[in-house]
Amino acid sequence: MKHTILIAGCVLLLGACGGGSNGSGAPPATQQQVQQVQRSQSVPHLVPHLTATDIKAKLAKAPARSTKQQASDYEGVVQSLYIAYFGRPADPNGLANFEADLFADGAPNTVQGLLNVYATDATVQSLIDAFGTSPESQRLYGSGTAADFVTTVFNNLLNRAPQQAGLDFWSNQISLGNVTQGEAALSIMAGALSNTSTQGLLDAQLINNRISAAEYFTGELAYLNDTYAYAGATAAATARSALATVDASTDAATYQTTLNGAIDTLVADAPPTGSVSAYQGTDGFFTWTGSDNGSIVLDNAGNEFSVDVDSGDVVYLDVANNLAWQLNGLVIDANAELVYNGTVIGDIILVPSTSGGQVAVFSYTLNGQNGTSLISVSNGSYTVTCGNCGN
Repeated sequence: MKHTILIAGCVLLLGACGGGSNGSGAPPATQQQVQQVQRSQSVPHLVPHLTATDIKAKLAKAPARSTKQQASDYEGVVQSLYIAYFGRPADPNGLANFEADLFADGAPNTVQGLLNVYATDATVQSLIDAFGTSPESQRLYGSGTAADFVTTVFNNLLNRAPQQAGLDFWSNQISLGNVTQGEAALSIMAGALSNTSTQGLLDAQLINNRISAAEYFTGELAYLNDTYAYAGATAAATARSALATVDASTDAATYQTTLNGAIDTLVADAPPTGSVSAYQGTDGFFTWTGSDNGSIVLDNAGNEFSVDVDSGDVVYLDVANNLAWQLNGLVIDANAELVYNGTVIGDIILVPSTSGGQVAVFSYTLNGQNGTSLISVSNGSYTVTCGNCGN
């Protein structure tokens, strides 16, 4: 019952949150022109260098799709959640994992459907609420207020700030603990999509355009094997800025050009890549495959970075579950970044070891000073020493 009341309130409050103006400059859309987000099939990804004729020919030759639900049917709703909460497209591995979890649960594949089962489906509730406990959420919203969060969600979804009534309602719901941040974002989006006013139809068109753009971006990363480049706060900010240019009147050719440029930027700025495995003996530290002396880039498929000792893990990173343990006050987050008191201060650098392989160096800036902390191994015990600290 709580959710019925919340969504009804959301619809009414959205009308008071800028619903009387058309901020995009686009002509009013009709119901038929609006492609509803609640769809049961994914939109095929477009790839560079294909003409419209090429795409139509490929689609014509594609085998008929089974009517049986599959994991990829959740692509649109997963992208919509990433957009609402983070303002960016999902990364390919994160998208695949989220789709698989929803599919295994037999969850609805629409925004409204997820909201309807949120209170009774533990898996859906856990997945939605995980947005609020993620390292990225802490970076974006950790030091802000509930009002800051609500304003960001409105901008992510509707390209405008909420009016005071809507802002007060959702801020109070979050502050009182009636809804989590994840549930609030889901409810705001469901309310926007159920609003059939003139502004509501434009809002739905805007949301749908951003979902289509996000699907294109994520699909291109996977198609071009550039997933490695979409990691870290800087990469997320680049994608977020590109997606923010999409509004209700943006056509596919325009957002594809913008997003292709963003992908080029990610690739150009990405550090070297490789694979890391923890040393298990006493004569070295890491074995490293790939380019050396570069920042570690961990994918989101479940790779683990750890330093093992007899009593347990000194440093352990489980990317799939966004888990990390502290080392001397520093936290290694799921983007292989160093976080101190909620602030990203540096990253992990690999340098050649005199005994072969690589050793890990934490390179950081703290209190305006640069420093490095070297992890080394001696007789099976791991220690941390500081070099160039304060220089």
